[in-house]
Amino acid sequence: MKGVLLVLLSVGASTLAFAQPGFGPADPVWQCSYNSDADVRIAACTVVIEQKSADAQPLYHPMIMAHFITTRGSAYLSKGEFDLALADFDKAIEINPRLSRAYLGRSEAYMSRARAKGEDQSPALADIEKAIEIAPNNAYAFSRRGLYYFHVTQNFPRAVADYSKAISLGDRSGSIYRFRGLAYEKMGMKESAIADYQQILSRSPHDRFAAAGIRRLQSKQ
Repeated sequence: MKGVLLVLLSVGASTLAFAQPGFGPADPVWQCSYNSDADVRIAACTVVIEQKSADAQPLYHPMIMAHFITTRGSAYLSKGEFDLALADFDKAIEINPRLSRAYLGRSEAYMSRARAKGEDQSPALADIEKAIEIAPNNAYAFSRRGLYYFHVTQNFPRAVADYSKAISLGDRSGSIYRFRGLAYEKMGMKESAIADYQQILSRSPHDRFAAAGIRRLQSKQ
């Protein structure tokens, strides 16, 4: 059954409303936003991005267009097409310099491409910092910075601080406790690491990583 999609996007102090009549799984807007297949999302987002109105202008408000471009960039990123992803994130940021998810997407693309090519990952940090500046209550941004400190600079205390901030902002995923637990291990804080692994098991009793982590740490006591 088709309905109407209403999207509300915050732009500075105002909010843009975007209504899409006839919205359903066959609609390119729906496929761009929700389809789980990256190739379908890329094709659908491209259709939406290239749609023109009767006077040959882009069909959607530029701020909404930045959302679609960022979504396509994320789909390219999931396929490992880092240069295409970076081009989309760059374009989205050019259109809307306050779009935090575009900075986070670009930071992830920088890090992924750098790892694949053995290059410096440090340029990613500036984008994460910008995303946090724009959206200081975004738990995912803090978890991304924690990941950067853990893997790139191996600054485990700062990684723990960012993971803890993400948790305080509502991130209760198993992955956040996994990474913080690992950072605690690197710092020699066994009890704190065990507590995080126990948090994982309280939600996923059969999690092998958490169970193995507890056994490993308890064997060292």
